[in-house]
Amino acid sequence: MKKIFLPGVLLTMLFHGGQSQAQTVAQATATTGLEEIVVTAQRRAENTQDVPLTVSAISASALNSINATTLQDVALLVAGFQGPGTSDRTEPHLRGIGTQYSTPGNESAVALYIDDIYITYLNNALLQLNDVNHVEVLKGPQGTLFGRNTTGGLVSITTRSPGDRFEAEAQAGYANFDTVSGSIYIAGPISDHIAANLSFADDHQGDGWGTNLADGQPAYKTDRDLAARSKWLFDFSDGTKITLIGDYSEHLGNDGIDQRQIAGTTSLFGTPGIATGWDINSDVNGNVNSQSRGLSARIDHDFGFATLSSITGYRENTEDYMNLDGDLTPLPLVIVNQTLTTSTYSEEVKLASASVGPFVWTTGLFYYYDEDDSAVVSSGMALPVLAAAADGHQTTKSGSIYAQGTYAVTKTINLTLGGRYTKEDRDLDQGSSITVPGPIVIPSPNSAASQSNNPVTWRVVLDNHLTKDVMDYISVSHGFKSGGFNLLTPGSPAFAPETLTTYELGLKSMVFDRRLRLNLAAFYNDYSNIQVAKYGVASIELVNGATAKTYGLDADFEFSLNEHFTISGGLEGLHATFTRFEDATISTPLPSGGYSQVQGSVDGNHLPQAPDFSGTVLGTYSIPTQTGEFRLAASYAYNSATFFEPDNRLSQPSYGLVGASLLWIDPTKHLSVQGWGKNLTNQQVAAGLGTNVLNTVIALNAPRTYGITVGYKY
Repeated sequence: MKKIFLPGVLLTMLFHGGQSQAQTVAQATATTGLEEIVVTAQRRAENTQDVPLTVSAISASALNSINATTLQDVALLVAGFQGPGTSDRTEPHLRGIGTQYSTPGNESAVALYIDDIYITYLNNALLQLNDVNHVEVLKGPQGTLFGRNTTGGLVSITTRSPGDRFEAEAQAGYANFDTVSGSIYIAGPISDHIAANLSFADDHQGDGWGTNLADGQPAYKTDRDLAARSKWLFDFSDGTKITLIGDYSEHLGNDGIDQRQIAGTTSLFGTPGIATGWDINSDVNGNVNSQSRGLSARIDHDFGFATLSSITGYRENTEDYMNLDGDLTPLPLVIVNQTLTTSTYSEEVKLASASVGPFVWTTGLFYYYDEDDSAVVSSGMALPVLAAAADGHQTTKSGSIYAQGTYAVTKTINLTLGGRYTKEDRDLDQGSSITVPGPIVIPSPNSAASQSNNPVTWRVVLDNHLTKDVMDYISVSHGFKSGGFNLLTPGSPAFAPETLTTYELGLKSMVFDRRLRLNLAAFYNDYSNIQVAKYGVASIELVNGATAKTYGLDADFEFSLNEHFTISGGLEGLHATFTRFEDATISTPLPSGGYSQVQGSVDGNHLPQAPDFSGTVLGTYSIPTQTGEFRLAASYAYNSATFFEPDNRLSQPSYGLVGASLLWIDPTKHLSVQGWGKNLTNQQVAAGLGTNVLNTVIALNAPRTYGITVGYKY
């Protein structure tokens, strides 16, 4: 008797009555069914319904329907995706797995790739979504096919490519907080074998989301958010294609660094927290200038039996933090200035078989080199010296070899095996000094350290196609996130790699005449040596020591009620608690102000940024008329309460974010006007929460925003 997986049994019971009939009439109803979604989650173009892992694909149309302009907006469309938030130190999380704090040299547990180039360090300059074709969000450890190992998953952004016809687009917008935005996109053929595009976008915010109560200056204000990119395609008749991409982005403002003392608390210096909402109460007005630039070259040659690809990338990032308020009070107690730089070179050589035959495979080599530098100067009345300075330099060298193959055991059952061996070395050189009256600079001896790791990561999958439109699968994946050094805190110990093994049972289906796409996945995570944040005075460092067992259920759906009305969304239930964490930092308020911090057990506590439940829904409705097409969209994203520290003392209450838009496109398809709104109920959602001995810290995501955008296409 033929055996099938349990999810397949359940789906067959639910939809058996209409399944065979759907197969016979699918051709006739193709115009009302859902379109096939092509993804590259396994480093080759495939129908997402044939890919045995949890992947969410978001089209440019879906992004536009909610006026998604930053990577943070993607979280409104993917259940279980937390962040990144407004704070440029906030890293994304998937299924409760993520990095709590972002600094150069500390890579994210949820990796970001743009056009197959790994982005080492995510700063505010890279958060803007510019000329995007689609976004893919992969959940679970990625330890085989992608360049850098991750535990939480990855976000892959594919930008638009030029074609064989000329295109020109322009948009101009105005929104509340006196925000002005504009963008252009030009693309087309240069010759028979060459095509190119150019995109440019820039935003300026005239008013802050809040006010600094100490001096009346604006808080959470973006002075500039600029992004530019150009892509050149060379398509030769011998099967060789070359893609060259250059990009530059810049972010200037205080929206990524403004934060305040939590209202109702008392600092170590006796100052009460009086600012609420998006207001702050600081003696200085900080600012950050983030810049990111990159070049990449991709060469693909089709040999027929396989395609050989060379993918080369070089990136530079710079961040200048000026006048950060380390104490979050209106007193000049702790002021911090930082300069952080990152330079990255990566090279991948990949050989992928043609997607035909019983055995499909991909193999390759990946090399990664990264240099990170930091320079930090702290001053203020709370310091026993005039100034304290620290600098650090870290290099990372990593090489890996990988392979993955899928074999058709039968006509319906496939077995996939994949593995990667990585050799990684990190070296650190740190120094520090103090300045005493005179002024006299007294340096401390430099310290050096090294770290080497040689992990083996892997993936095993068995999938079964019950019908043409229904597949179930079972998989085991093992990944790791690199260790490293706390570049901003000299003398602190290194943190070791964390590892994650995920067991997943999934089902992918297209039913009801292909009007409903329903994908389910149950998962169990064995999470070890977890890297968690420890907050200090004007510093944060990562430490190891925790283990966790987490499990949950993902559900993604898209339902086409008719050719004009579509509803899509997702749900995630998650149980994520520490099974063992004996030396976590536990904070307790002191009667006179400030906090005592001791080490203790938090066994059974929730992991940071791991809500028990999250869900998203997006409805789009198009109305064709003689005066043009109207497209209505409404979205809702819900998250249950979320903790930000292992001791579970500070939490973000449950919240729901409501968005809506109305787009009009004139009959010629050239002119468009869109009115939009996000966070319409003005929810206060924390981008970050933390405690040190001086104070408690909160930074917020965006308040209610709304505006109008006018576009023209040629």
